[in-house]
Amino acid sequence: MQDQVKQRLKVVNYVGIAAITLLLSGTMAFGIYPLYKEGQADIRQTVEKKIAFERAEALRPVVLAAQADLNAAAQRLSDAEKRMPKGQPDNQFSKELNEVAKAAGILVEKTPPMGKPQADGPYNSMLVSVEGVGDWDSCMNFLKGISHMNRISRLESVVIDTESESPAAVTTRPICRIVVKFSTFYME
Repeated sequence: MQDQVKQRLKVVNYVGIAAITLLLSGTMAFGIYPLYKEGQADIRQTVEKKIAFERAEALRPVVLAAQADLNAAAQRLSDAEKRMPKGQPDNQFSKELNEVAKAAGILVEKTPPMGKPQADGPYNSMLVSVEGVGDWDSCMNFLKGISHMNRISRLESVVIDTESESPAAVTTRPICRIVVKFSTFYME
């Protein structure tokens, strides 16, 4: 009888051990292991986010420089638009163009009629042509003067021809014939 009790006790112990093992295995399989996997995924995401954050921080000076450049460009555009008059070129423009030519030493021979107004982006432009005579330095000063006029302009074409009437003229400054075509801009 004692043998039988021991035998039954052994079976009960084995069943208990098996039940505890199954309980621990189930807890491990369905509780701890998924949490472990989730933790590993969280750690991986944290590392990836840290790397992305460090890259973003490294770009901060580049972004600040780009913003500064954008602000400077916006300021230049604003300043340029302030220089841009309302309406087509008028007598004031012609007067300023003649003053630039006179200051540069260019004798204006003719100013053909201005072209028709054209839409040029958000602004309007008009083609202006000037033909004159002067020496090389005068031609260069005239071109610089056009770029510094109150009206904004874009150089379309420049033709400079040198003329020498005699071999003796080669030693002196040659006379240049200049034809300048440029667009001047305005707002309506």
